[in-house]
Amino acid sequence: MPAPDRVWSILDYQNAAEVLNALPVDQLPRWQASPSSEIYSRLIDPASIAPCNNRIHQLGLRMQSCMALTDAISAITHKYLAATQADPSYAEDTAPIMGFMLRLATAMSETGDEFIASLDRSDPSFQTRQQGMAQFNSGITQMVNGAIYSLSNERALYSDAAAANLAQALAETFPILGARMPSITRAEFEGKLRQIASEDRSIEVRQSLAILARPAD
Repeated sequence: MPAPDRVWSILDYQNAAEVLNALPVDQLPRWQASPSSEIYSRLIDPASIAPCNNRIHQLGLRMQSCMALTDAISAITHKYLAATQADPSYAEDTAPIMGFMLRLATAMSETGDEFIASLDRSDPSFQTRQQGMAQFNSGITQMVNGAIYSLSNERALYSDAAAANLAQALAETFPILGARMPSITRAEFEGKLRQIASEDRSIEVRQSLAILARPAD
């Protein structure tokens, strides 16, 4: 496992995903009040996403960084989701990772758009890459749907702190990610977010989603 005393590189995340997927459920790093919480904090460190948007680096390299990090975090997310199936207490640890995935998807979407715009439309590979972005957008819809479903239908599994963490990630990312969805899907999700913002038991969750709870003009 990479040391938690520094920002992780893409290779660190790939190594971490390999280690975590080999661990028994009861040895996974936990979010809070755990000897492994320092490692967990590094797993969801926003600074790790910076290479996706750092324009100092060449666009193709940034795109590759985003894709590699997405693959590693997806593997880690699946491990925690499987852990939650075995032990519902791991929902508490899955929520912040879901939030991290939403933030990473936002960075990936912006870099992906920049990458597609830079391509030669006459290149035979252009259509294939464009289809890849369409699949990515579909994945974003599923990801956001999963986060909203968790906050509504699986709310009993989360502490108020975990729910607020995921709600804050949705508040930050939905304006960008929602714009990539079909309008009818976006409207459906907005309605669900307004419902959560008005009904959730936690004032922190309601406050986080307050800006999304405002009906569109």
